[in-house]
Amino acid sequence: MNNYEGKATVVADGVEYPCHATLRRQTEHVQSRAFRGRASTEGLSDWSGVITVEGDAVAVDQAEEKNLRIVRESSFTVVDGDLNSGNLQINGSGDAPFD
Repeated sequence: MNNYEGKATVVADGVEYPCHATLRRQTEHVQSRAFRGRASTEGLSDWSGVITVEGDAVAVDQAEEKNLRIVRESSFTVVDGDLNSGNLQINGSGDAPFD
């Protein structure tokens, strides 16, 4: 699955906050020479999107450790956002929290 939209949980410095997440995963494809032509293999992937935090978005933004939990926990950074509405644009690191 390359996209996810639905419920999630933010874990910010050990405190859980429910949120709604709209996420996407992008995987680069690497072209290479192969016997009798060219081959394409999957390279690195990254994930990003927008979360809407139900609760203290300021605490999430200022937390030292931020993880998003859907199927598994994955760390992220806040890139931009509106702390009053709780909408935060994020970039993930490591495996995406969704399959």
